[in-house]
Amino acid sequence: MKKFCFKILILVLPVLLGVAAVNLWVDPAKLFSKDYTEAAQILLKGSNLLLFSNIDERLMQQSYITNLTRPKDVVILGSSRSMGLGKELFPGKNIFNSSVSSATLTDLLAIFYLYYEKSIVPKTMVLSLDPWIFNGQRHDRSYDFIKKAYPQMLARMGHVASLKKEWGREVFERYQELFSFSYFQESLVILIKNQFKPPRTFFKATPQTNDDKFYVISNDGSLTYHNKAPIQTPQRMQKLIDQQKETREELCSLTGFEAIDPEAVSILEDFLSFIQGLSSQTIIYLPPYHPFAYNTIMTESPKALVIKAENIIRNMAQRKGIKVYGSYNPERLGLDKDCFYDAIHLKRPCYKESFREAIERH
Repeated sequence: MKKFCFKILILVLPVLLGVAAVNLWVDPAKLFSKDYTEAAQILLKGSNLLLFSNIDERLMQQSYITNLTRPKDVVILGSSRSMGLGKELFPGKNIFNSSVSSATLTDLLAIFYLYYEKSIVPKTMVLSLDPWIFNGQRHDRSYDFIKKAYPQMLARMGHVASLKKEWGREVFERYQELFSFSYFQESLVILIKNQFKPPRTFFKATPQTNDDKFYVISNDGSLTYHNKAPIQTPQRMQKLIDQQKETREELCSLTGFEAIDPEAVSILEDFLSFIQGLSSQTIIYLPPYHPFAYNTIMTESPKALVIKAENIIRNMAQRKGIKVYGSYNPERLGLDKDCFYDAIHLKRPCYKESFREAIERH
């Protein structure tokens, strides 16, 4: 048995080492080098960024803001559910979408602080707020700049930092990708694109770019999904949600949401007051769920919390004279299943429907 295992190891080890070597050398998402300067410069020079794989959006935002020299008219902060908000919603305005996937309240404050620290706070802040920002059980990744920026932002607001970190998770996930075959496939795409020369990860999108195959980050920071992104039928949605329940995966990004965290409510209220104190106009956007997903949520334990989260935000905004657009409930906005890529993401043209009044006013 030992000899058999040893032979298997001899066969498998070179393959794993080869995969690791290619992944480390090419590193499509810059998981190991963490250098997003080239990507940031492409956007800062007014070009669109072509993506062959996922990237570390938080490090991307840090690099972009660090190299930014002038304030934008409009900056959007939120999760992947607001990444489709682009310049077409604010004609004639210089905007940038600084949203990051699965954004927590910690992310929003930390990224905003990067703008504040450089004295480039925009004239208008659009905050896309998901219900999970009030989930006290949702942990924060231990990025260096977030560990520094978040406490500093809280201190400016008169709060004491209390990061709920997933210690070691970021490092574990990063080095898990070192031996990942899916990451290896992404690396091979980059190698072929570069004709096996020293790898480049970031490319400027051209008018000839076929976005059926790639993702594109526009120079306003918004994301365009490729046209072949899967559309979820009710049957596929039901199957997906059933699988999530069985495997205890994230149900519409609300797993573990058992109570509204009063500290998060307090931080959000003071954050809104802080922005208003800088004479920066604030707009709140509540991104909707797919109708089927929302109806499922209404039959599960997060139901009351999602409704309560929306009511808390609306009441808070009303007290401060802040306009709220959108709703977690798609029916309230007249959005049907054809407006969504999946359970939680709108198709880009449909943002206009849930943000129409904002467009007309700006």
